[in-house]
Amino acid sequence: MSELARRVLFSVVAAPVALWIVLAGGAPLAALLAIVSAVGAWEFYRIARGTGAHPLGDVGVALAGLLPLAVHAGYLGAFTVRPALVALLVLLLLAATIWLRGVDGKPIGAAATTLLGVVYTAGMLSFGYAIRYHDTVAGYDVVGARQAALGALAFRVPPGGVLLVFPLVITWASDIGAYFVGRAIGGRKLIPTVSPGKTVAGAVGGLVASMLVSWLYARYVLAPAATETRRSPRPRRPAPHTPRVLRTAPRASIASRAPTPTR
Repeated sequence: MSELARRVLFSVVAAPVALWIVLAGGAPLAALLAIVSAVGAWEFYRIARGTGAHPLGDVGVALAGLLPLAVHAGYLGAFTVRPALVALLVLLLLAATIWLRGVDGKPIGAAATTLLGVVYTAGMLSFGYAIRYHDTVAGYDVVGARQAALGALAFRVPPGGVLLVFPLVITWASDIGAYFVGRAIGGRKLIPTVSPGKTVAGAVGGLVASMLVSWLYARYVLAPAATETRRSPRPRRPAPHTPRVLRTAPRASIASRAPTPTR
């Protein structure tokens, strides 16, 4: 099977699943981000070992997989990532690196590489959850969602999902444009030591394709979705970090707990 056939086959299967998860949001999106973050961290540490670094790969992969889940839990109000907790994890990682690598095993470099792998993969990918539930579209998943139909299958298209599909579409357009332009023109290699197959022509083709698709998506998808969202009444919902007891308790009971001012 040729490389093109493998890419097309993978896209036919993976693209609809990814789009459904992005539109669904919630736990499926957090799970997808966790899996991709863990795989990305594993690849990052593999490359880092090739340069002579010795990161704690298993620890970094685990932390990368947990970070998007922590972001999801924070949105639900079940968990809050506090600076003190982050500082504690960093100190524990430094201590574990010194213990496992020893003084002669370059523990500072190993710890720094481990932390960078988590931030670079899970930290960046967790922004996908932030985009999906950005304040601009927060609360519009119900009142602002538009119905789409594919034959007998009908599903909601929330504005937050439309916003998160944007970077996915740009990435796909860049990859497709770079592949076909690079194969058609060829020429000078871009960075042979990193990726021998990529060319300068392919990079330019990917850039042009992503710019074109970006303009088309913004004009014919994002702009109509934004117009429809503005027409919908602004939904009222509690802040993501509001404790659950304050979300469900009646206002009278909360007010009755307030101390009576003394004169």
